[in-house]
Amino acid sequence: MFCPECGTKNADDGRFCENCGAKLEHPQTSPAQSVQPNTNQAQPQVAPAMTPKPPRKPMPLAAKLIIILVLVLIAAGTGGYFVLKSLTNPENIVTDYAKAYVSHDAKALFKSLDFKESPFVTVEKFEAALKSDSDKHFEDSTDYTITENESNDTKNSTLRYDVVFRDDSNAFEYDTEIVLNKLSSKSYLFFDNWKIKTEGFLAKDFSIHVPSGAAVTVDDVQLTDAYKTESEEEGIDAYKINYIFSGKHTLKLSLENYNDYETNFTLDSTDYEGQTVTSVNRSDLTLSDDIANTLIEQSKTTLTKLYEAAVDKKEFEDILSADEVEDTSLKDLKDKYKSFVEYNIKGDTHLKSVDFTSMDGEAQIAYNYDDDCTAVSVNLETEYTAKSVVKNFWDKKKSTKSYDDSSNFTFTYHFKNGKWVLNSSTAFNYCVSYSKY
Repeated sequence: MFCPECGTKNADDGRFCENCGAKLEHPQTSPAQSVQPNTNQAQPQVAPAMTPKPPRKPMPLAAKLIIILVLVLIAAGTGGYFVLKSLTNPENIVTDYAKAYVSHDAKALFKSLDFKESPFVTVEKFEAALKSDSDKHFEDSTDYTITENESNDTKNSTLRYDVVFRDDSNAFEYDTEIVLNKLSSKSYLFFDNWKIKTEGFLAKDFSIHVPSGAAVTVDDVQLTDAYKTESEEEGIDAYKINYIFSGKHTLKLSLENYNDYETNFTLDSTDYEGQTVTSVNRSDLTLSDDIANTLIEQSKTTLTKLYEAAVDKKEFEDILSADEVEDTSLKDLKDKYKSFVEYNIKGDTHLKSVDFTSMDGEAQIAYNYDDDCTAVSVNLETEYTAKSVVKNFWDKKKSTKSYDDSSNFTFTYHFKNGKWVLNSSTAFNYCVSYSKY
């Protein structure tokens, strides 16, 4: 064994160190330990070493965010409940409306009234209606007072509030009743759904009558076939408008052969139940200036041709073709022409020539109730020199005489199948005057 003091190796059974003399300590062993161990004997089991625990993993960021969001929602839900409750409170709805009114915010008013939008119901048209109604003082109001009806009960389906608008100087007071209806659906799933009644702003279910085929606009909105309804009167188109803002409106009409027409009409905030609120008839229209000038010139040409052809004893067909004369009038005009030639051209005393020195024409709408077509009457005021051949009764000699006079002639035209055709004429009813003796 080794000395614990100097480290010198000594005999195993020595008691003192051979080098330094220090006492050697021998460990005490039991008899069982001094016996030579049996190599086949089972070795004592040694307790396994403790496995250290793995470090704890940090919580994922997504999980942290979800927890934070849930906490925020819980906190917001409590506050949000009271916010939504305030927004759906009937008196607050009326207050918001009044604030928007004195702020002249038509867009906010339109939203609060929950209108169903259409070509006639827009923010722009709503603002125009408010501004055009002087009784509403929309642009002048700066202050308001709200009074709740004493009979109001939120358990009922209708609530009423009296709102008075005024300006800073109290120069006027515009008093209006705001009516709220409770809808069957809930607002934000939990709260009563109150909406301001819009009847005080809208005219409903009215009709407009115009001549058939006319293009019509109301407040610059084209009335298409979608607005058409059945008309009880022939030659008239009826249009129905379901909703439009009350107040003044402008109707414009365009119809072939006529000048454009414009008129105004005013509507109340009421249900007209299909009643006709404005009508435009053909008698309200004026003939297009271009059409008038065209038919006047056509009448001058036709009158000249008729007399020139009569003097030359031409056939009627050489003057006017069948497609220039209305079918129902062709025979009558032809017969009158033949009679004129027979009695004024073929006799011993007869018309030799007619020189129209001046022609002034005027065209205007006429009416043909049989087929409800567009009819135009052209009146020609003429001056002329008529020369005639006169046979002396006594000596039978012939001479030419000249006669100056004036006459009025009328030509009537119908618009058929896209063109103007001659319907009648007094060209030979009131014929030119000439010397017969």
